[in-house]
Amino acid sequence: MAKILLVTPTQQMYQQGTEVISEAQLDAKVLMATSQTVLEIVRKECLEGAAVVVARGNQAHLLKNELNIPVVEIVLEGQELAM
Repeated sequence: MAKILLVTPTQQMYQQGTEVISEAQLDAKVLMATSQTVLEIVRKECLEGAAVVVARGNQAHLLKNELNIPVVEIVLEGQELAM
């Protein structure tokens, strides 16, 4: 079981996360979820041994408020959004 979870809301972020994790050979897992499903999915992963979650936006907010697991928030800057 991966100790680090990367939760993404889009297919593009999922693909980028998968590439980075593969290249860096991290003990991590990338999941794609909506705000409606993120809590259920991450709770299940926590039961299987996940120790840290990386997420952005509303998903990070929901996870921080509902779970007792460290959540690292991805913050996108205006320039990144424009690109």
